[in-house]
Amino acid sequence: MKDIQDLSKDLQKWEKELVNNLIEAQDEVANEIWQEIYQNANSNTGQFKLSIYKTPTELNSDGIIETGFGSNDWVISSSGKMYNLGWLLETGTSPHLIEPVPPNKTLHFVIDGKDVFTKRVNHPGTIAYNNFENAINNNHEEYRQKLKEAINKSIEEIFKWELIYKVY
Repeated sequence: MKDIQDLSKDLQKWEKELVNNLIEAQDEVANEIWQEIYQNANSNTGQFKLSIYKTPTELNSDGIIETGFGSNDWVISSSGKMYNLGWLLETGTSPHLIEPVPPNKTLHFVIDGKDVFTKRVNHPGTIAYNNFENAINNNHEEYRQKLKEAINKSIEEIFKWELIYKVY
């Protein structure tokens, strides 16, 4: 016959299993989200598509299961500030002036296969693609379903226990 200390140990094991099941479920959906983000990424922006990443799904120090998505593609403005291209594409930009970063005196880019050199560009701004947000929203119901399945799997485990405990 088991006593209350055994019950406490069993519950701790069950909690670890539940957390592992939830991490696994979240990671499965996160991989699908990453695939959707990658497939729908703007491919007219150099290396941006290749810079998209997903962090490992894990339990953080605050007890929250988290997965991150982002881009490692950075651009430098004419003032020397760095911006994440993924963020700019996700949220869009307002019209702005682009000038060369010193010591460069001209900008260089290619249009229709021809080299273009200029001292400044009046950029019209960009629309927000919302690629990351859309991928997350598109997978919301599947995420809820996977979490339910993970919880149910863990609950089934608890009912397999021999539930005979001594009460004092």
